[in-house]
Amino acid sequence: MDDKEQINLTDEESRIMPVAGGGFDQCYNAQAAVAADSLLIVAHDVTQAAND
Repeated sequence: MDDKEQINLTDEESRIMPVAGGGFDQCYNAQAAVAADSLLIVAHDVTQAAND
């Protein structure tokens, strides 16, 4: 582990990520693909990577 890396002792799988409006937060990045006509969720994923 690098000296500047931080971990969350409560949830060590989440990561510190930039958030909308500036700043950083301890979080996950969740994505969902939804069928527009039925609003049925057809795919989902939760990652530790920041949004593109």
